[in-house]
Amino acid sequence: LENQVLGSYREIDRDLMMLASVRSIDESGQLKEVDPLPKERLKVIRALQRSKFNKDDIDYFKDLSSAGENKEGLLTFFESEPTRLDEEYHRFVITIIDQENKDRKTIMNRILQTNENFNEDDLPKIQTIFANLKLGPGGSLIRNRPQASGASPLSPPACGAGAPRPRRIRSRARAVPEPCGPRA
Repeated sequence: LENQVLGSYREIDRDLMMLASVRSIDESGQLKEVDPLPKERLKVIRALQRSKFNKDDIDYFKDLSSAGENKEGLLTFFESEPTRLDEEYHRFVITIIDQENKDRKTIMNRILQTNENFNEDDLPKIQTIFANLKLGPGGSLIRNRPQASGASPLSPPACGAGAPRPRRIRSRARAVPEPCGPRA
């Protein structure tokens, strides 16, 4: 079952690559018409595009313990110091997590619809496979990071060496609030 899900996912990814590599100008320099894709196929390709675009932000949210993987193959929001300090940033994290979950559901449903070996009852199995893929071997619901002795995995990062520092979120014109105060 896992190999079938992986094969279907790779096919969607291949469609994305093919769409991106289509040449739109013919030999004479004129724009070429590209055959339109079916609506459902285009929808899943767009979901995969946005998921890949948001990956860096999602990884960063996991590093700050603002997001984690759940057993349904989706992301879960966790309150963290950066999201408590800045309401706008809190909304931003929630928005990206919601987008990612919507995209993952679109991809999972497309795999369910296009693979003749699956039926509606297989959705929980597909979700479990997605969860295992996102968690990776030996993964945990929250990405592990070095912690002070006795610190909970859900604790905000310790200040000092190794603590996450603000960074400019790709394509977003604002910095993440710094949980440890301004840099010296």
